[in-house]
Order: sequence, then C-alpha cells, then structure tokens
Amino acid sequence: MDFQEWEPYYRQILLDFGYEGAMDQASAELLQAISTKLSLCDETCLRKRMGREVDICGNSPGLDYELEEELLAGPVIAAGSATETLMDFGIVPDMIFSDLDGYVEAEIEANANGAIAVILAHGDNMGLISKWAPRFKGSVMLTCQCRPFGMLRNYGGFTDGDRAVMTARHLGVRTIRLHGFDFSNPRSKPGSSAEIKIKKLAWAKRIIYELNTADVRLVEHG
Repeated sequence: MDFQEWEPYYRQILLDFGYEGAMDQASAELLQAISTKLSLCDETCLRKRMGREVDICGNSPGLDYELEEELLAGPVIAAGSATETLMDFGIVPDMIFSDLDGYVEAEIEANANGAIAVILAHGDNMGLISKWAPRFKGSVMLTCQCRPFGMLRNYGGFTDGDRAVMTARHLGVRTIRLHGFDFSNPRSKPGSSAEIKIKKLAWAKRIIYELNTADVRLVEHG
C-alpha cells in the first residue's frame, strides 16, 4: 500500500492514541541520519527474500507450540519479540520487523546471521534508535510511520506484525501464513501496558483482515 492510501488510517491512529505526527517525523529524521552507518537493503532486495509465500510469526504464547510442531515452510518473518522465540528454537528468521522495543540483542544476532532487519521509526522510540540501530551490522531496511522520505519507506501498518503483513502484500506475496497471532491474549512484556497492547492489537487485526486484498490468501495457524 502506498502512503497516500495508508495516510487516512495513520491519521485515525494518531487521533485514537493521542500521538503527535511531529514526533514520528523527528524519529524518522533521526533514523535517516543514522542510515549512512548501515548496510541498506532496498525494495528489490526485500522482495527477492520474500518470494510468493511467507510465514509471519507474532509472539503470542501459542507460537512455542507451533514451532514445536514444525509448521513453518518459509521464508520466515519475525515480528519484533518473536525473534527471540524463534532463535531459542534454533531458527534464524529471514526478516525481522522491529521498532526496537523488545529483546533487541536477539534481533542483532539474527541480523548478523543473515536476517534482514526492517527497522521502524516512530515518536516513542528515538532513544532506542540511537542506542540500537547503529549496532545492526547486517542488511537493514528503514521504515517510518509518517510520510516516507530519503531512504525510509512506509507500506502501511502499525504494530510489528501487521506492518510485516502490509509489506509482504505490497511486495507481491500471495500466501501469508500467520503464526503466533492472538489478538486478545498477547504475551506479556515488562514495562508495557496490557490495556494499550490490546488496543494496538485491535488495530493490528483490523489492518491485517480489513485491508487484505482478494489476490492474497491469509492462513492463520494460531
């Protein structure tokens, strides 16, 4: 989805959560400034890695069971903290979508072992960008919540998981298998508000399903 199509939803999210678009812009400018220190992956690079079918892993408690059952066919995309869970099972994801608010050491390790890191800039993670972004030594794509500019891209989406889905659709993936997506029972994260998390997941569910197109097949495993 191009930004002009996504922008009305972005404006709704700003209003719903009381976020300031100016802070998203400032964070994007910071990530753009850091981009000279990173090994950048463009849209063509990411499209080649995805192919026509992908497995996207959220980090609900059910992900552990699915990994034990070996349900992944690949390529594998980790949404944020799902990276740590995958790595614990000995699986290096092909791509990581992250706003750097989880166990980032696992994401840096996966990136060093070949995973493309798709890093998001938004108004609440400027400190995390400064701390963590320069430590990614593998291929990275830079994304933002605001109107994209420079080396940054925005294919739509809000949370790590639904941004992965939106990007996959935009880049031509036709079958998306969802693992570890539970929109009402998220895995707890230290320092996060359960109420805000549920509210974000309601948006994620809306984005994944209401904005899906007829030519993309969604398969939900749990």
